[in-house]
Amino acid sequence: MTDELLGHPAVREALGGSLVAEELRGDFTRARQAASAAGVLEICLVDSITGRSGAARRRLAELTSGALDTAQQAVVTRLRLFADALYFRNTPAHIGMMFDDLEPRWDRKAALNAATGSLSLAGPVTAREIRLLSIYDDLLGDRRALMFRGGAQPRDVMVLSPEVLASGSGPLVALTLTLAHGRLSALAEQLDSTSPRPCSPSWIALAEADLFRRAGNPVVALERIQAERTRCERIGDWHGSALCLVAEGDTRGCVIESPMTLGLSFHYAINNEQREHARVSDIELAAARAVFLEAQERFAKADAPRGVAAVQLRLAGVAALAGDHAEARERANRAELASLACGDEAQGHLAHIHAVLAHIAEMLPVDVERIREIGAWGTGDGDLGFALGLGCLLSRAARRWLLRDAGYEQSVRCSQLAEELLVAAGAPLAAAEAVGEQFSAHAAIRDRAAAFVAAQRADDLFSSVGPGSGGGVPVLGRRLMLQHAAWSLALAASDATSMDVFAGRLAQAVGEFSASFPSAGEVSASVPLVDALLALHARAADMAKALDADGSLAQRLADAESKLGTDSQAELMVVMLANMANETIRVSTTMAPQYRAYDLELDPAVGEERREQAWRAAAAALDVWPEPEHWLYAGLLQAARGDRASGADTCERYFAVGPSPSSDLEPGDLPEVAEIKYRAKRNRLRQALMTFVRLADASRARQALTHLVALDGEDWWKSDNDPWGTLAYLGDLQRMERDAAGALATYERAREILEQQRAMLRNDGAKTAFADSRSAQRLFGYAALVALDVAPPLHERAFDFIECGRARALADLVSDVRVTTGGTAPLGRWRQACAQRDLFRALISRALAADKPDAAEIARLQVELDEREAAVIKLEAGAREKSPRQFQVLDARAGISSLAEVAARIPDRAVVIELSLIDRTLLGWALTRDGMVVTVHRELENDRLVRRDVRGFLQACADNSRSLAAGQRLAGVLLAPFGDAIRAASQVVFVAAGDLSLVPFHALPFDGDALGAQVSVSYAPSA
Repeated sequence: MTDELLGHPAVREALGGSLVAEELRGDFTRARQAASAAGVLEICLVDSITGRSGAARRRLAELTSGALDTAQQAVVTRLRLFADALYFRNTPAHIGMMFDDLEPRWDRKAALNAATGSLSLAGPVTAREIRLLSIYDDLLGDRRALMFRGGAQPRDVMVLSPEVLASGSGPLVALTLTLAHGRLSALAEQLDSTSPRPCSPSWIALAEADLFRRAGNPVVALERIQAERTRCERIGDWHGSALCLVAEGDTRGCVIESPMTLGLSFHYAINNEQREHARVSDIELAAARAVFLEAQERFAKADAPRGVAAVQLRLAGVAALAGDHAEARERANRAELASLACGDEAQGHLAHIHAVLAHIAEMLPVDVERIREIGAWGTGDGDLGFALGLGCLLSRAARRWLLRDAGYEQSVRCSQLAEELLVAAGAPLAAAEAVGEQFSAHAAIRDRAAAFVAAQRADDLFSSVGPGSGGGVPVLGRRLMLQHAAWSLALAASDATSMDVFAGRLAQAVGEFSASFPSAGEVSASVPLVDALLALHARAADMAKALDADGSLAQRLADAESKLGTDSQAELMVVMLANMANETIRVSTTMAPQYRAYDLELDPAVGEERREQAWRAAAAALDVWPEPEHWLYAGLLQAARGDRASGADTCERYFAVGPSPSSDLEPGDLPEVAEIKYRAKRNRLRQALMTFVRLADASRARQALTHLVALDGEDWWKSDNDPWGTLAYLGDLQRMERDAAGALATYERAREILEQQRAMLRNDGAKTAFADSRSAQRLFGYAALVALDVAPPLHERAFDFIECGRARALADLVSDVRVTTGGTAPLGRWRQACAQRDLFRALISRALAADKPDAAEIARLQVELDEREAAVIKLEAGAREKSPRQFQVLDARAGISSLAEVAARIPDRAVVIELSLIDRTLLGWALTRDGMVVTVHRELENDRLVRRDVRGFLQACADNSRSLAAGQRLAGVLLAPFGDAIRAASQVVFVAAGDLSLVPFHALPFDGDALGAQVSVSYAPSA
């Protein structure tokens, strides 16, 4: 043994006889102690395999710079390669994954070439151990390659014969599996007759089975796992049989990955997101739990504390997947303590993230500093790739909360903590993606101020790195998608200023792409998006066919490269996104002037000539569009000017042309191509339906709906991001067709869907933003109008709808959940801190949207916002500790008092007047102790004049030099219908929504004097 450079018996005994951490053997603390006495090479090896590859890399760099003989050089350079591989690309899922931030920092091909020297002089034990490390490095990459195609073609998951392998033919996934399987089989044969072995036969057998599972064939994987378990039990290998049980539980407990990573993918593979969001049946979860409990007993019998800790962590994962977050938190805490007790820092950090996710699920406070420490561990002595993987785990959990579980606040919290970890780890690109997840959650509940701040912060992080410094084309693609999503949110709100901000950022990203990747070709907006998608898929399909064709692997790779051309597939995707961005910029150039012209219509200080100039500028902006797109935007402009009928006729010219001929479905289309064409046709029909509903053209809207239902079924609205808003368009159409009963039923169904998602929210600002979205307001307002349209009018239903849309936050505060209106002092301070945080989000959003953003001011506001965020977290913890019952009630769904209940609480001789302006319709009623005594349901000839008078009268009240004529007109519209009720009252309470909430009703003229001079006037909040 004296000639061996590695393989010290005391170190191997402390490691449990295996150099593979996945075997869950040994005690890492004892191994490090033994290595300290055995020499620096043993220290480097032990550090690498026990989660301290950062420390190993530093020591190996020092050794490389010194004088080494041939054997030492061979060992040191290969240990350095192994330490680098673990530091840069190992993850909690044990796959090789290079994050964008790390791509420029390590070139694996160059590192392989740098491994010099002969192992023949280092000793046979050392050579075997180095070979195992090399195979494990390859295995990380093999797992990733198989995961990428896993599940896409399960029929191809097979081990090829030597003859087929030699010919290089066969499916690519089968080739990858066969080569990886062959390396492990060769290792098993080599180690079969040797001693000591650097790993167990069980680990090799289970690693082979795992390849089948990652490739998409769990049935074969389970067969191999059970065969190895039978072998282990026959020879009395309790540790080996426990490993088999762990592998079986991993396979049963999740569709992909394992309960250790909550079934979340660390790699963006083919259809992985759909698979990772799938729910495993209760039966399978119970089966996984049972085998994990049995594995725990066997690890304990084998005196394997790391195995016991690993099973405890998997049981925490199973509990989380089953929704028992209290058990998940308890088991994760136990796993963390057990892992750290035996020196397994990496698994301890993973267990802590599990506990954090359990805290987030129940909205409990989290120690942010501890999260930052994990990031710092990655940049220091730990495994950087593993640390980034933990940040990725938080981000993927955020996405699952958002897309599958409607947990908007949990999603935001997960992604905020991911950002903290990734920033501490020095990974701005990964942090930017975490901020992008925050944007997605804020956008989902229409919290535009918070969403816009997140989108711009993410873009700033992306652009701070530079296109040539990391990530390259994929990062540019993510920038384009994020900024387009933010622009779309601004478009939905008719927010011209924010539209211009994000269109400008899109233009900047497109410019950087064109400058950095000229080989990608010219970016143009002249190609329809569906054509670009089909062209991209055609090239990718040609490449895939070339890879799976007959012939040698080298020939197939060459053919595939020629099919793809000089551009990479990623570059082609970004070209498509850049085309979309350019089209977005054109839409912004067209629609922003229309929105600004409309805003001028409401400004009483602007003259008619200036308003007309604005509309002429909006018309001139249409010149950027060729036909038929020109007709669509021209029709929208006509409608914006008030001529909906002509606008509908013009838009019909656009929809009559039809989509690009290439998007027609054909019998021989591949499934992927058919899906692209189907989505294009569906989106166009939905666009037609929504356009004609907005333009009040019922016949054309019905025609579009008929085609849409024929294509997509009766549940065509369910796949939309805003399903209640989309379903409300059907209610609008039924209302226009005078089908009041059908419209009411549709609106009621839409309201139920909205409330299901709103019930997930606890924060007042989030609740208000969610209900204040255009889609929600349109839903509730039109539903109330329909309720009053029927004979006899349904006063109760109308009242109920308006209260839902106008005052959900108010109802949450003062209705069934009474504790939230006052409660304890900690609860009040927490609510105040939430409001202050929301204010600073709005201030930052406004500062970022300025013509010349003040970087220093934005930085100052961001510091303030960070302090408010920290205060919210701290105060939330205090409020929950002091008032756990009251805090829990915040999650309850508040009820709304009925019309009869409200009327019973109105004092004698008091009248409550509620007013809403819904599109062009004035809706209102007067409530007394006798109920709803007056209703107003009036279609205005020009609602813009009323909205303008609201602003004009407000200005006149502040400036005595202005005319009060606007007040006279407003009184005729808003007070006259309720004249008798007002005259009979001694107190009038106004509850006005939207623009009408700006009206100083007490100053309006009534019966020859100001209303407030004749009767007591007060106001109640409308939202």
